[in-house]
Amino acid sequence: MNEVILAGKIIREKRLDKVTYCTICVRTGKEYEYITVVIFNNQFYNKYWYNGKWIMVRGHIHINQKDNVYETEIVADELSFIGDPSEADTYVSDYYKEHQIS
Repeated sequence: MNEVILAGKIIREKRLDKVTYCTICVRTGKEYEYITVVIFNNQFYNKYWYNGKWIMVRGHIHINQKDNVYETEIVADELSFIGDPSEADTYVSDYYKEHQIS
């Protein structure tokens, strides 16, 4: 079975006509992971979600190979908004600013 459920904060996104690529920050213990999520049929996503929003993603793992470089991404099957938009995770924000992730 290839199923993943993640919750994280959107920190970067690239929107195209029919697909959106967003990076979410997921806290794993004391560290953070930055995971690319691919969203097809993204009209609903584009209307309600943007950088800084907390989302939960249910999807499956997809691995791309380009010139002996492997990229792992999550293809979203279902998206949900989580949390209060006024809440901020200071740990994520401070880590992001400190390491200047681009």
